[in-house]
Amino acid sequence: ENGHIRIYAEKNHEFARIAIEDDGVGFSDEVYEKVIVRNEPHASPGTNNENGSGLGLFIVRDLLSQYNCKFEVKSKSGSGTTFNLLIPFNPS
Repeated sequence: ENGHIRIYAEKNHEFARIAIEDDGVGFSDEVYEKVIVRNEPHASPGTNNENGSGLGLFIVRDLLSQYNCKFEVKSKSGSGTTFNLLIPFNPS
């Protein structure tokens, strides 16, 4: 509630990067390891105490990998999350 979502985009000769940053509840290193690294479901409360399972992260990461894109997540519990989508860039 009353939070912000910021979206940035940039490109260089190697890739285009889209960064999506929020100031929501974030998540701990333990949750990162479970959901992002090990692909295990994890229920956790969101900003309004709604339950989240991490399923959206699975779907996004799987779709991006089909196109040789990379997906990076940086988060800190209580301080929000930044998602980086790295898309190979070939000017030709």
